Formats: sequence, structure tokens, C-alpha cells
Amino acid sequence: MKINHSLIFEEYPYVHHLSCTEERNSIGEVYIGSMHIIVSPFANCQTFSIGNARTIKRMQDDSIPYLIETIRKITRKSQVVVDLIRSDVEIVMGKLNPYIEWKESIEYTNSTGTLMTLFLIKFKDVS
Repeated sequence: MKINHSLIFEEYPYVHHLSCTEERNSIGEVYIGSMHIIVSPFANCQTFSIGNARTIKRMQDDSIPYLIETIRKITRKSQVVVDLIRSDVEIVMGKLNPYIEWKESIEYTNSTGTLMTLFLIKFKDVS
């Protein structure tokens, strides 16, 4: 997996853009998607959030530890807030679960009527 990282907003909240590609045997390098890592001054300064976390569902399982390690190097934090459309929860959390020390979740309906699940996750050290 290759991750191109850029800082797109340099004041609070810090916003990092990750563009992810993977090598696929049959077709070569494939663009997986992008996500934003948002580091803002939450009440608990150990927390950050991932925007567009559904990109994870298109990643190969062996790319997930590298992704987590890269995110932890960027943020220097291990607790993350992830907001997922309920239909993506099983796939995304299935890929993340082996690397999670603990998690809490709240199900809700957003302002447009979409069923969502908000997670607070603490990652294990994967380095």
C-alpha cells in the first residue's frame, strides 16, 4: 500500500489528506480512495477523527496495519472517532477489529435520515 500524505489545513483543526493506492496482482496499482484525518482540540486531547472512513472497506486486509501505523505517526494519538453509515459498519469494523484495543458505539439517525453509527476506538500498537 502507498499513502500520499498532505497537510491541507495548518491551524486547528489540523486536516491531513491521505490518498491511498494498493498493488493488486492482476492489474497493478489501484486507487483505493482518500480520507481526511482531523486533529482538533476535543475535550480529550488524545482523540482525532477520520473523515470518509468507508474507504477502508476497499482496502486489502494486509494494508490495514500500515494504514493505522501511518495515521498514528501523523497524529501521535491512538483514540479515534469514526462515523459510519450503518450499512458500512460490518465491513469496515471487520477490517479494523483485529487492531482495536477497545471501542464504544452509539447508533443514531442523522439530519437527512441516514442510519449512522458513531464509534470511539482505541487502536492497539501495531508497530
